[in-house]
Amino acid sequence: MNCYKKIEACIAAAWSNAFSLHTCVHVEQAVFSLAVNSSPLGSRGSSLQSYVNCERNYLYVKDLGKRLSALKRGRIDIVQLLKNLPRTKHIPSTFTVDVVRTTPSTTAFVLYGAYVEVEGRRPPESWAIRSFTRMFVITTVGGTGVSIINDQMMVRNASAKVVKLVMQELPQLVQEVSMQPSTSAAATDVSMMPDTLQQAAVQRLSMETRMNLHWSAKCLEENQWDYNKALAAFNFLMTQSKVPPEAFI
Repeated sequence: MNCYKKIEACIAAAWSNAFSLHTCVHVEQAVFSLAVNSSPLGSRGSSLQSYVNCERNYLYVKDLGKRLSALKRGRIDIVQLLKNLPRTKHIPSTFTVDVVRTTPSTTAFVLYGAYVEVEGRRPPESWAIRSFTRMFVITTVGGTGVSIINDQMMVRNASAKVVKLVMQELPQLVQEVSMQPSTSAAATDVSMMPDTLQQAAVQRLSMETRMNLHWSAKCLEENQWDYNKALAAFNFLMTQSKVPPEAFI
């Protein structure tokens, strides 16, 4: 998988709006941190309190205990934090990518862009518009997918220039958002799960069990794409010596 394919796969999975353990592409040892720039830039900015409560910006967070607790380690903590952030719709036309370093197995890159917050019952004309910077360090899994090992995100209110660009795309954004399932529905309804997320779940199970991708997918399908259920089924079958040798890498 080349550098651009890895970045594309990472971006697709990182903003699925279906955050759950069976779709998360962060590895078990992954680290995530969030910082907030509260400088008032755009006319469409609003309170950043939803982010401030869990940020780790050293300029504002002086307490060592809070700094440590705000650094999320492992999939469970990362998923929980992401689920508590506002629901968003990202605008790909605003994306810019800088590749910091790439090797055959690992890529570090920075993604700049904007999104609107679509949480609650606010009309589209009053959606908060944010800009973000997000730095990823990702690694290849199984030759066809990626996992995130380090994830740093900085959120700020959008500038007037970005706000103008987003407003031009507002009618299309409204239509796309209306077609999205809710976060809870997306996490439970397999028929609405994007292929990229299913692939991420397959790759995660393959990495944890050392089964090949075909058998990992088969295990997930037989357990309705419930990751924990699939992993439990695998462990049980292993105790019964019922997993065939051809299932493994």
